[in-house]
Amino acid sequence: MLVNQLAQSVDHEPGPTAAARSRAVAKNPSANYRRHATVLFDAWAGSCPDLVGDGVAVALQAALATTKDLRELQSVEIAWTGPATGLLVARATREAPIEVIRSAKRSLICLSYAAYKNELIQDELAAAAKRGVEVMLILDTTADSKGALTMEARSAFEALEGAASFYAWPGDLRPDVGNQKAKFHAKAMIADREVAFVTSANLTGAAINSNIELGLVVRGGPVPEQLETQIRSLIASDILRRVT
Repeated sequence: MLVNQLAQSVDHEPGPTAAARSRAVAKNPSANYRRHATVLFDAWAGSCPDLVGDGVAVALQAALATTKDLRELQSVEIAWTGPATGLLVARATREAPIEVIRSAKRSLICLSYAAYKNELIQDELAAAAKRGVEVMLILDTTADSKGALTMEARSAFEALEGAASFYAWPGDLRPDVGNQKAKFHAKAMIADREVAFVTSANLTGAAINSNIELGLVVRGGPVPEQLETQIRSLIASDILRRVT
C-alpha cells in the first residue's frame, strides 16, 4: 500500500530535507505516490520542520489504521431508479426505504416534499409504528409551498393518523428567493441514528419505481446521527413545527 511505502520512506529521516524528499519520491515510480509524497513533505516542512521522520511515519500509520476502522464502521450503497447501463452497481430505489423502515427499532424520521400513490410505504410505516417505533414525517404542505405543491403530502399517510407525528416548515419562516419563498425539498429517511437513506426521490410511486432517481444508503459512521441531530434541532428550535 502506498501509505505504508511512504511511512517506510520517511522513517529514520532526520527531517524534511531535500535529500529525504528525493529518497521518498524515488521509492515508487507511480505518479499518484509521488504526488502524495510531495504533498507530505511540503506539509512537513511548512508546519513541523523539527519533527523527525519516525514521528511522521507513526502519524501516517495511525491515520491509515483510523481510516480502515472508519471504513469498516460505515458502508455506503448507491440506490438508483431509471435506465440501466450495466455499469453501475446499485440497488433499486424502491428497495432502500423498505429496508430502512424495517430496520428501525426506536425512531424513524422521514422527509419528503411530495407523497402520494405509495401504499407500500404507508403500510411499512404503519407496521413500524405498531411495533413501537417513533415515526416522524416532515412533509411540505400546499399552503406553505404557496401552491407549488398541488396535493397534500400528508394525505398519503391517512393510516398513520394518531400513530405518527407530522411536521412542516412554515411558509412564514422561509426566506424570500426573488419573488418566491424557499422550498422544502429534502428527501431522506433516518432510522435509529444508525442508517440513513438520502435521495432525490419523493415518497411517490413514480419516484421509487419509474423516474430517474439517485440516492445513497449510509449504514454506520457519523452521518446518520448527524442528520437526526440536525432534524431534531430544527424541531426543538421551532423551525420545523408539528402539524396537528
